[in-house]
Amino acid sequence: MERTGWNVEEVEHNRVVLERILAFLVALAALADRVAGLPTPIRLPVLAILGRGEAAARALVTGLAHELGVPACPVAALPAADEAGRLAARLRVLALMLGTILAWVSCLARSLSDVADGWAGSPVSQPALATLQASPAPPRAPDTS
Repeated sequence: MERTGWNVEEVEHNRVVLERILAFLVALAALADRVAGLPTPIRLPVLAILGRGEAAARALVTGLAHELGVPACPVAALPAADEAGRLAARLRVLALMLGTILAWVSCLARSLSDVADGWAGSPVSQPALATLQASPAPPRAPDTS
């Protein structure tokens, strides 16, 4: 996989853009749900466009997760009655993954900022700092199967 250069500072710097992408993923999932009941000549082209968007979002989110060392949730085999439902579910999982990454990075950035501001001088914070430096991985996303 090609290195994208993402790190905690880059994610914090691009937080607004990534939050807009997260909102857009949720909106695309809602659109995929609404398309499910449309006639085939209308549904198929819309699903094709949404599918391309989902593929691009999957590349972004999984690449970001990989760069940050966050475990990525598989989005390929989600149960649903039809293709529109599966696409909507995959888009929601990507939004959940991106939201989890943003929350984790925000928490980590605040912790590192507190350390830089001298918060680490207290005896209580030393074990917390050691834990942050030893294992910066966030909690796993819930299993949606």
